[in-house]
Amino acid sequence: EVWGLRSSPTKVEEFKGRLHSSREDLDKTLLESGLIKADGKRNMGAIRAVIEACYGEDAPRSATGLIQTSDEVLMESGSESLVALAKRTKLSKIESSFLPVVESAVHRPLNPRWNVLVRSGRASCTSPNLQQLPNEGGVRECFEPRDGFVYTGADYNTAELYALAQVNLNLGFA
Repeated sequence: EVWGLRSSPTKVEEFKGRLHSSREDLDKTLLESGLIKADGKRNMGAIRAVIEACYGEDAPRSATGLIQTSDEVLMESGSESLVALAKRTKLSKIESSFLPVVESAVHRPLNPRWNVLVRSGRASCTSPNLQQLPNEGGVRECFEPRDGFVYTGADYNTAELYALAQVNLNLGFA
């Protein structure tokens, strides 16, 4: 936290290029299939029609009776175009949430705020949240350690449980 976290300019540019290329390919496919409009917005009528064609009478519906269009429904549809639409949504999320973070870390170190024990008994990280970086897509690969250092990955589930147990013991909840 003291030194901050930096991104590799080269890796960020590669990441950005892959994101934009993938997005362009998906947009071309989705525009041709009619699932998005020329302005990039979703064509909800066409999307619902394809979902209904895939699922038939079993098309998932909301409480108001409309066909659901969640990413889960799109991914499970078996339709290549609907799966592409779900992938586009995921790419958009990565692009809007994580690209600015890795780009900013090229110019100045990120100094997130860590809270080692929150009410749930877990740790948290904000500004930015580095605990929920996507495993896929290349976000994590953009970060680089300082010279002479390496990054390692560790799952602290057990450590968090031990810490919570100790806090409960200290508070007399044993």
